[in-house]
Amino acid sequence: MNMKVLRRFSLRNILFFSLVMGTSITAHAFTVDLNFFYFSDALTHSSDNSRSDLYYDLAVMTNLTRTGSFMVGWNYGAYSVSEAATSSTTYSGTEMGPRFGWYIDRKMEWCVFATYNLQAEATYSTTSNETWRGSSYKMEFGYSPEVFDGVFVGGKLIYYAATFTEKLVGSATYSTVSYSRSLIYPTLMISFRW
Repeated sequence: MNMKVLRRFSLRNILFFSLVMGTSITAHAFTVDLNFFYFSDALTHSSDNSRSDLYYDLAVMTNLTRTGSFMVGWNYGAYSVSEAATSSTTYSGTEMGPRFGWYIDRKMEWCVFATYNLQAEATYSTTSNETWRGSSYKMEFGYSPEVFDGVFVGGKLIYYAATFTEKLVGSATYSTVSYSRSLIYPTLMISFRW
């Protein structure tokens, strides 16, 4: 396929077209969602143990229907996990990919979202630094009532699963691996809708 044709169908052009078409259909055609979770734990006995987790993601979406109940957009997420006991372990990463959503009720307070992060990259550090590459997905269920005009605040329960297929140690070439991670966690959700 010709490069000029590919440029015409770039993700930026598709999102711009969706945004323009969506805003002419309904008042809440454009949505920005932020999910945030922070956890900290410390235990002191014969040796000190601590752990902190931070997860957040930001999604920009537009409507697919006149009612505004079905959404599509792009998600960017990041996380950082740190454990310290006799040795320290850190795990952090970023990811991005398409996000699809469905508002179950007419007030658009109850929602179900699915995200497939095409690109997921993590750094795992113990005695050495490793960079992992792969993909991940999230399933979200939440409730967020409108607290101000166009501002919705609530909570979600998220199931997250990541699969990593490549690993880089130092500056060598990537090798094939089969690592995975999954978890369930709650988030605070803030949604801005126009």
